[in-house]
Amino acid sequence: MRILWALPLLVLTTALAQPSLSLVDSENSGQGPCGIASARIQGRSYLLTGAHLDDTVSTYRVDRNGGLTLADTATLAAGSRPASIGFAYGRYAVVANNGSSDLYVYSVNRNGQLQQVGQPVSSQGVGPTNMDVAATGLVAVTHGTSNEVSTFWLDFRGRLRFLDKAATGATPTDVAIRGTRLVVANAGSGELGVYRLGLRGLEHQSQTFMGVGPIELDLDLSGRNAFVTTGPAVAGGQAQVRSVQIDRQGTVTTVATVDAGLFASGIVLSGREVLVGSVGLGVQNELRVYDRDLNLLSTTTGVGPTPGAITLVADRVGRSRYVFVNEFDNGVTSSYELSR
Repeated sequence: MRILWALPLLVLTTALAQPSLSLVDSENSGQGPCGIASARIQGRSYLLTGAHLDDTVSTYRVDRNGGLTLADTATLAAGSRPASIGFAYGRYAVVANNGSSDLYVYSVNRNGQLQQVGQPVSSQGVGPTNMDVAATGLVAVTHGTSNEVSTFWLDFRGRLRFLDKAATGATPTDVAIRGTRLVVANAGSGELGVYRLGLRGLEHQSQTFMGVGPIELDLDLSGRNAFVTTGPAVAGGQAQVRSVQIDRQGTVTTVATVDAGLFASGIVLSGREVLVGSVGLGVQNELRVYDRDLNLLSTTTGVGPTPGAITLVADRVGRSRYVFVNEFDNGVTSSYELSR
């Protein structure tokens, strides 16, 4: 009986517990860090980052307390301008390069050392802006200059095989893959594009005008719910975060919208939380934590001294959850513990 009467109190206490973010470590990660991915290699946790203006890719060992230690750095061809990084099969890192419009593949060993696999492969478009690499080896790349999305298959030997490409809206800036579903954020034309990758290639299902340009997005595991950062709905207004639902036919329906400061860039789902990188109204970088209904749960301000673009990835290391942040203008990569 004691357990029964105590249970409602336990539920209430759990419901009231709010997530919080605390800074663990920061490292200088080169000029213009933007591409970021987490990796688990033979039981060890790593963070992969690309320095856009240095033409380098680095690996950082992540200890169980969230500390970052540089493991290795590889130099790409001059002018490559890495823009995005993905990881698959517990071994391979894929790098999409905005300047050279190509893709590099690296094998990453247990010590975090990088070894290039083969030669760079054409991205099948001009000016890659972002990329998603699924655990299954499916790769999708958006091209902001040629307004296209291209898909590849990464095999178990680290070789990329081109599958298909399709036209997008203007200036696609992000893409997310879940199963055979691809969703593209078209910042220039203000649309979300939904595609399905089938036996005949990429099938365009829908193009939904959002009223303002979507910038970055993330999909839940079902591929039916997306969370999107957008610009201000009106001149002089705030940036926004939106949650949308996508049905089997690709129809997009907006569920909730909230203001998110002067500019919202990075967004990632982690468990029950939606994590957003923002420039707050106080003109400082912030990390914001929302629930899936877009209720603001907590804010960590002063993320670096200079407002600017932020890219995020979240992962679990040991029993703790961490958010890893690239600050493009500050040249810093940081780790934050996400706890309740």
